[in-house]
Amino acid sequence: ITTGGSISPLANFPTGNFINQQAAFAVENGAGVQLGQGHEITIFSNGGFRIRENSGAGADEGTATIAQGTTVNPSVARLNGETGAYFGAGWPMGGPNSGSHIAFGPGNPTLPAGGTFTYNFVATTSPTYSNGSTLPGTLSGSAVVDFTSLKVGVAMTATMPDQTYTIQTPGGTGNPAASNVNVQTVAGQPLHLGTGNYTTSPVRCVASCSTTISGNFYGVGATFTSIVFASRLGGGVNLNGAALGQR
Repeated sequence: ITTGGSISPLANFPTGNFINQQAAFAVENGAGVQLGQGHEITIFSNGGFRIRENSGAGADEGTATIAQGTTVNPSVARLNGETGAYFGAGWPMGGPNSGSHIAFGPGNPTLPAGGTFTYNFVATTSPTYSNGSTLPGTLSGSAVVDFTSLKVGVAMTATMPDQTYTIQTPGGTGNPAASNVNVQTVAGQPLHLGTGNYTTSPVRCVASCSTTISGNFYGVGATFTSIVFASRLGGGVNLNGAALGQR
């Protein structure tokens, strides 16, 4: 996995077919973060990306081009030129400075029976405005998961060319039990999800902006978790990004 800040574009992104993937993604024109279980994700050698149900092609298939991606699975990626039902219609909205942010990895993880664990970000996408009004930024931070209270505390900084955004759940990473991002099970797969006024910034989010944070767990003992966010800044514009944390 690429470490230290935002990932490099197409740095040895894995090609091939990945079955039974759990995915979370913030789409370019969406209001929040979408979640799904049991996906088939195909990465093509020319940088193409396809997501569909494991059962095969259908109305829910989506395709895109990879703008950024991590080197192993689980992975995070930023996508451009999205088409298909997974990503909505009318693409692209923001062009190369925008895109959809996705995290995906193998299903059926096991979770610790209790305890609190810190997940340092080992890879992130470069966060983007949904309208592509500036160049992509950088994302840093961490998450702390309390597997006893089943809460996830997040503290992130998204540094964009025009201003810096602080994205923090109630209690931050110091008191994850105060967070309203909850660990839950959907279709037999553990994930986390929460919405609140998590985002602040000097100009656009002085009084805080509503934000959705979600993601999945991957591996034995939940070695990895994904953090995908969508901050609603007003005027139909979102700030989106994705990170992969490792404990």
